[in-house]
Amino acid sequence: MTDQHKHNGPDHGHDRRRETPDNDHWLVRPATIRKLWWIFGAILAATVVAQFFIHVHGYFGVDEWTGFNALYGFLTCVGMVVFAKLLGIWLKRPDDYYRIEPRLSPDIDSGRDKRGKDKTDQRENRDA
Repeated sequence: MTDQHKHNGPDHGHDRRRETPDNDHWLVRPATIRKLWWIFGAILAATVVAQFFIHVHGYFGVDEWTGFNALYGFLTCVGMVVFAKLLGIWLKRPDDYYRIEPRLSPDIDSGRDKRGKDKTDQRENRDA
């Protein structure tokens, strides 16, 4: 008897929708992603090639260069990613940031240490 015939009961946490690629959304299929990359690359190349035949009226000298907009878009995207990484380092918090119990005041001691153990029990054990 094969494993397939042994388990006629519940699925045991196995998602059968993932087995068949027909049930996946069309944007998450690897073949579709590859096609979209090729399509977007072809569109980008077509816009750069079109600049050889169509005169671009720029406001500054550099924005009339061939391929300037593609290069500017790429460098801007890289700059945003670098800025986001640096911002993430600056805003990063420890993993247990929200698990720390708030204290009402430095003068008020709840009688418990940081681990939640009663300090009076520790004092009694030390004295004995």
